Amino acid sequence: MVDRYVEGFLLHRESEGRSSKTLAWHDASLRLFTAWLRDEEHPFDPVEWTPTLIRKYFVHLRERKAKSGNLLSPTSVRTYASSVLAFCRWLHDEELIPKNIVERVSAPKPPQLIKEPFAASDIKRMLLVAARDKRNGKRDHALLLFMLDTGCRANEVVTLKTDDILWSQRLCKVRGKGNKERVVFLSAETMKQMQRYHLRSATHELFFLSEEGRPMTPSGLLQIMKRLGKRAGVSDCHPHRFRHTFSISFLRSGGNVLALQRILGHTTLTMTQRYVALVSDDLAKEHVAHSPVQFMLK
Repeated sequence: MVDRYVEGFLLHRESEGRSSKTLAWHDASLRLFTAWLRDEEHPFDPVEWTPTLIRKYFVHLRERKAKSGNLLSPTSVRTYASSVLAFCRWLHDEELIPKNIVERVSAPKPPQLIKEPFAASDIKRMLLVAARDKRNGKRDHALLLFMLDTGCRANEVVTLKTDDILWSQRLCKVRGKGNKERVVFLSAETMKQMQRYHLRSATHELFFLSEEGRPMTPSGLLQIMKRLGKRAGVSDCHPHRFRHTFSISFLRSGGNVLALQRILGHTTLTMTQRYVALVSDDLAKEHVAHSPVQFMLK
């Protein structure tokens, strides 16, 4: 019975225009949940599910090991749990179960780890490494500046289309989560480096290409960043850290939080406020270090 409901849930999400990536995520998450029900001999009929059963599953997720042999990351636990919560709410909305059993059930919260943005010296070293690469240097230079200048997600970077770049206006259109389009803006230096690389990508629909001239994937982009980071002596070099660095730098230089929300493509301010909190922490540390009262009246 539950398998049939999962199919209905996925069809509903597809009819809402959710991306294939989101649908695949829900499918994998719910298959994991139904496999647990089967293995633990829990009821397959959602009518028999209870808040306690769902919470037991969340505990199971926190104790589950990934393919690497390590425990699932807190973020993975939360994403799997969120899918189950969405499924249970849909069951109630569709009147397939008499009550919303997850009304008071929350997904486990991952720890709020503070990620360090790149330092200016990190970026300069990576740009220098890219400049020395005769084969992929122009592309990698443009990639580094584009990600730093726009805060785009990895998937948005690799799906950037050449025709969506308006060179004269220094802006381009990217496709974010849920295939939602938005405009991002580019500095003169970023645009100059992208134009230098443009000669190679001009004949292809996508702008950033692999070394073989094929469409790039998010995992391919990650490998490029890891390689540049290793050569430049910069640890933890991955696409999302550029997005993080862009956000922190934008706010530190006086950028407006609502403008940042639109640039990043966040649907709510919740995610954006995390960056605001980090910048506020920076200001608090600066005040402690440079307080006039502390130093003038010592």
